[in-house]
Amino acid sequence: MASEPAADTLPDQISPHYVVFIGVGAMMTFLSTASVAIRFVSRVLTISVKWDDWACLGALVFAYGFMITTVVVAIVGRAGYHIAQYDAHTLEKYLQIALANNILYNNSVSLAKVSILLFYRRIFAVSRLFTIVFWALGALIAGYWFSAVGGLIFSTNPIDAQWKAWIPHTNIKDKTFWIAMGIANILLDFTLLCIPQPFVWRLHQTRQRKLLLSLVFCLGGFVCVTSIVRLYYLATVSMDDLTCTLTTPGIWTLVETNMTIICACLPTIPGLVQYLKRCSDTNGSSKRSNAYLVPSAKKFLFDYGRFNRSPKSSSTQGLYTDIEAGCPSENFQLGDVRSVHVQTDLQVKWDNRSGP
Repeated sequence: MASEPAADTLPDQISPHYVVFIGVGAMMTFLSTASVAIRFVSRVLTISVKWDDWACLGALVFAYGFMITTVVVAIVGRAGYHIAQYDAHTLEKYLQIALANNILYNNSVSLAKVSILLFYRRIFAVSRLFTIVFWALGALIAGYWFSAVGGLIFSTNPIDAQWKAWIPHTNIKDKTFWIAMGIANILLDFTLLCIPQPFVWRLHQTRQRKLLLSLVFCLGGFVCVTSIVRLYYLATVSMDDLTCTLTTPGIWTLVETNMTIICACLPTIPGLVQYLKRCSDTNGSSKRSNAYLVPSAKKFLFDYGRFNRSPKSSSTQGLYTDIEAGCPSENFQLGDVRSVHVQTDLQVKWDNRSGP
């Protein structure tokens, strides 16, 4: 890539590989959009929208940017063909759009990681140890984020040598950098996957309930799998034919981007399911009133608030605040009351004596 390519001999059509790329991207972007929409509906109906939800929405916005630049690089940058077929002008456009595409990817997956971490913080705010883990992992995610984006932008000196490879410049080994950041990304994903497990298994719940909660959090393993597959194909890229060999890793990059968002939203879906189930069980105003006054025996973890330390006990308890029922006196009547905010505290004891 040190000299200008030959005259443009590209076909007047989108590369067949990029037709597949765009098709997969459209499907995955639709699924991630639906997941975020369901997440916000669940939050509005059951609790409230928090910072982790907004971070997830930000990740989706960058995922849209990734999808848009994928389409643009296929049409304008003519991506997917062998580099010998490009002229200098077309190759310059390809490299510029590809840089923007990679930056958007890193912004999206990093914000999705932040969303997951903030969700853990809201649910498992139980101990000083967790607080330390939270801030340490947050620092690692921030370091990964800035390193990935900064490394992409400043990989050459001067910067514009990234798309004008024929001008004199110095640069890092791009492929080595991509693989290093890919490994760091996988390690962060595995860490996020493992963090909630010790806290879940210390809950005073049935083994079946704890297993269910553990499996919900383990769904993030799909992200780890896609990240590993992406890294494998990234290692096969030929820097001498980047425009062609980067296509398959690009597809897996897009899949990973949206899969991270989808998995970040999965723990919020059961809350919406439980809410809709409660609503379907209430027929008529009297039944609906009774349903709100009687706590459900089938409460699900993600319907509620977070774990807090009880001031009256040395143990840690889960304080949940979804639909909470309570009457100021035994003779309380709904009668003429036009609107009621009802609350119930459902507490789950946490055994401090057991290990993490």
